[in-house]
Amino acid sequence: MDDGRRLRIADDAEGTQLWPTAEESERAAKESERAAKESERAAKESERAAKESERAAKEAALVRIAQLEAELAKIRG
Repeated sequence: MDDGRRLRIADDAEGTQLWPTAEESERAAKESERAAKESERAAKESERAAKESERAAKEAALVRIAQLEAELAKIRG
């Protein structure tokens, strides 16, 4: 039992820049890992959305080409 007292090490005399405890370091590492995974997931989702948008644009272009070819065929009779 620590009776509410703990020794903490700090980089400054005021004790505002404490060194992290083992638990704090572990928690920070896990949070960093979680954030990295979330960032990777978001990047993959963004890439997927970009590919879907590109696919839709190509499809729209093909539809427009087909429309123009049909109009041209009518003109040529």
